[in-house]
Amino acid sequence: MTVANVPTWMEALAPLLLQECASRVVVLAPPGRVVRVTTARAQALAGAGADPGAVHWDALWPPPAVGPARQALEAALGGLRGRFRAPTLSPDGRWGMSEVTVFPLPPGTLPAGAAVAVLRDATEMDRLERALAEARGAAERGGVERPATGSPVPPVLAGQGVAVRRGAETALEELNRRKDEFLATLAHELRNPLAPIRTATELLQLHPGDPAITGRALGIIGRQVAQLVRLVDDLVDINRISRGEVELRLAPVELARVVEAALEISRPRIDAARHALVVEVPATGLEVRGDQARLAQALSNVLNNAAKYTPPGGCITVRGTTHGDQAVLRVTDTGAGLPAEKLEEVFELFTRVKSPSSTPTDGLGIGLALVRRLVALHGGVVRADSPGLGAGTTIEVRVAARSPEP
Repeated sequence: MTVANVPTWMEALAPLLLQECASRVVVLAPPGRVVRVTTARAQALAGAGADPGAVHWDALWPPPAVGPARQALEAALGGLRGRFRAPTLSPDGRWGMSEVTVFPLPPGTLPAGAAVAVLRDATEMDRLERALAEARGAAERGGVERPATGSPVPPVLAGQGVAVRRGAETALEELNRRKDEFLATLAHELRNPLAPIRTATELLQLHPGDPAITGRALGIIGRQVAQLVRLVDDLVDINRISRGEVELRLAPVELARVVEAALEISRPRIDAARHALVVEVPATGLEVRGDQARLAQALSNVLNNAAKYTPPGGCITVRGTTHGDQAVLRVTDTGAGLPAEKLEEVFELFTRVKSPSSTPTDGLGIGLALVRRLVALHGGVVRADSPGLGAGTTIEVRVAARSPEP
């Protein structure tokens, strides 16, 4: 790679990441020209076979949303963050509601003045908001609906209506809280790798032809790109599983092979934290029918989580056993532990548990949610257990065992 190639290489990275973003990202250049977009999004919003480079920002939205879309783009091109909500057509032909956030990009990362629009499905939130508005309207009218005969609804039913309204308000507040936290964390996680990548490109420009500096800079770029790819891969997998688009390549597989593949992914993080690692999994005889790559992905997420929430110099143990007709993998750490009320919540999407002894410093809170969904695709279950804060955590994965061929 030469210095002159660095901006081109950086720009070439964008479509590769965007193609993996499940049609939820659009990159724009002034004055609103679409310069990067996934094929599925272009077909869904601009018509099959449309050339993304010929599509204008305004053409992506139904008429009532064009005004808010323009305002959001103008804000982003002015260095601010714009946001609006609009109906969108998914690649499978279904209409829904999307919340669109338009971010300005730092100079030098893409063509000057470019912006990125991130689309997040807001169909369920929109439905809840409409239901809440209707409930509030009923409350303002006295909290009692009258049937056609004009007789009042019994007080007990009116009380139920108030309870439903309060429940909807609580659910909506929780959705809003998680949405805001997720967007803030996503922006942080995407920005973190860009700073060292920019520094590396500046080093290449300042010291062309210097082998030592070139090697160091390329190492930085490689590590940060790998971090971005892992982040995008997790987001893509959650989206695909939710849409039922993940196909497993099922075959007989020894859990020992799954553990080996997972450790190849997680070992750098475990070693970086100086954790001791104990593996007690039989080399043969513990077999399931599953997709080895997906099972290894699930286990590596569990191992990464254990490494992150265990103070440096801790211990992580992986044990494989059978229980009846099930194969069981347990990952136990000596880390922060969990309070009883969080044992189920940790598997919910975008959950990042904080405790006095451990504050998460990275991640979007999707690792264990992805684990549960991948294990469920195999007909298995996953659960967490912990004696309490500061006492470590065990994540247990159970999948139907398979009798080895004679």
